[in-house]
Amino acid sequence: MSISATFARSYRVFSAALLLTVFADCARPERAENKEQVIVDLVVGRLQSYHFSSTRINDEFSERVFTLFMKRLDHQKQFLLQEDYDRLQEFKQKIDDDIEEGKFVFVKLADSIFQKWLSEARKVYDKVIQKGHDFERDEEYELDPEKRKYSKNEIELENLWRKMVKYQILINYVNKLKTLQKGKISSLTAAYKKYKSEKLLKEAIDKSKKYFERYFERLEDNREIEQIDLYVNSIANAYDPHTLYLPPQKKEDFDIAMSGKLEGIGALLKEEDGYIRVVEIVPGSAAWRQKELQPEDTILKVAQGKGEPVDIVGARIRDAVKLIRGRKDTEVRLTVRRPDGALLVIPIIRDVVIVEETYAKSALLSHKDKKKKIGYVYLPKFYHDFRDNSARNSATDIKAELKKLKAENVDGIILDLRNNGGGALEDAVKMTGLFIEQGPILQVKRSSGPSGVLEDPDKGIVYDGPVIVLINRFSASASEILAATLQDYKRAVIIGSNNSFGKGTVQNLLDLNRFAKLNTVKYQPFGALKYTMQKFYRINGGSTQYKGVEPDIMLPDEYSYL
Repeated sequence: MSISATFARSYRVFSAALLLTVFADCARPERAENKEQVIVDLVVGRLQSYHFSSTRINDEFSERVFTLFMKRLDHQKQFLLQEDYDRLQEFKQKIDDDIEEGKFVFVKLADSIFQKWLSEARKVYDKVIQKGHDFERDEEYELDPEKRKYSKNEIELENLWRKMVKYQILINYVNKLKTLQKGKISSLTAAYKKYKSEKLLKEAIDKSKKYFERYFERLEDNREIEQIDLYVNSIANAYDPHTLYLPPQKKEDFDIAMSGKLEGIGALLKEEDGYIRVVEIVPGSAAWRQKELQPEDTILKVAQGKGEPVDIVGARIRDAVKLIRGRKDTEVRLTVRRPDGALLVIPIIRDVVIVEETYAKSALLSHKDKKKKIGYVYLPKFYHDFRDNSARNSATDIKAELKKLKAENVDGIILDLRNNGGGALEDAVKMTGLFIEQGPILQVKRSSGPSGVLEDPDKGIVYDGPVIVLINRFSASASEILAATLQDYKRAVIIGSNNSFGKGTVQNLLDLNRFAKLNTVKYQPFGALKYTMQKFYRINGGSTQYKGVEPDIMLPDEYSYL
């Protein structure tokens, strides 16, 4: 993901677009007032005003939304029948009418059909899990949903679930065998025949039951809210794959991922058998300083200060986290059960929690025979807190790490960008400038107006020694900008899998609350929209879109063989 910095020129374009959007919103017909419709109107309005492409809301657009929505509604084709798909397909060219008229005919019908078959699938699952399976019988089960067809009738649907449950049990059975080092396994059925064990089979069935129970619980939880999110994201993705809608909770998670900090107590939690358990206490956090909350504690209730405690037994972890997180200097009281059964109430004053895994790190590598010292720098993402200019950012942190390694007189530096999906464009530009004296970093093309060039903002160099940049298939966006520019300047040797991810676009993030009309403020929060505003090109004119960055030295990794 790439979030562009706020440049003066972009701001002027943004201001003009904002004015146009205000007039466009005023021109919209009055709609039935509800939060879902407000979100759709906000998202569609912003996309039509700001998105790089001038996409029209018409029948062709409707077909794209339909295809995306149906793929996500029942991706595995394990709930709907063919007749259900055919019924919904009648709306293939009508979704644009729903959008324009402020209606939810298609999405409401799709949800009602899905809910019906979700309930039926639960009954089918209960039936097949109780009936048992012939594990010695060879059968075929298609794992690729793209090659599957929707079931023609309920008999086919039940047979699909029977195979799916049998497959899951055998997978768990074989995994148990692997942990016992039972040797090479050629197929699931062959493994069962060769290494029969009632004990292992019972464990595999029990594990599978827990898997499917959690699976159904997740699907049944907040269905209506999730269907609207799915619908809005299908609209956003119809513009391009990197444009998406972030509901309030995901917007909060995104901010945390980008800034590396949050306001809360500083405890890593997990959901286990209907309970929320503490896995780890973050060193230096509010919970760590308070000293009472401990790993393996089970959180039973959460209260805001002296307020009434809320029972969270059986709650989803995201719902529990919503209650436990909160603004700095506010109090949360946790009712916990210790492993020995003791119950106690723990009051904690929330504070800022630093997620250290977000930030850049370095290490000094030495070779005992060659007597070389190599600096290793790991960057998980191009982080930047756009809400706080005084906060840490990846460009400043990398600069500090380079200076530290340079003081150690290293013979070279390895910059590890593997699995780095990108982040702040501003930081990618500044970071590239740390390795070159001066010059252009990349070209950017907007939907209108001339192309621009982003230059190295700092006419100086922090590290001028040998550099290796490590990439893989999951190095994307800002990572590709840095790797491609250093490659074009012949400033670094790029090493990695045969190409990086292949993303040559720039996204911006809009807080939708800022665009809400006065009569809709009561429905806030609305979340955010991440939309594509620019395309970027290498200084040699090439694009990383789809093809990515090709390394100078290719070293196949585990992902190359998947």
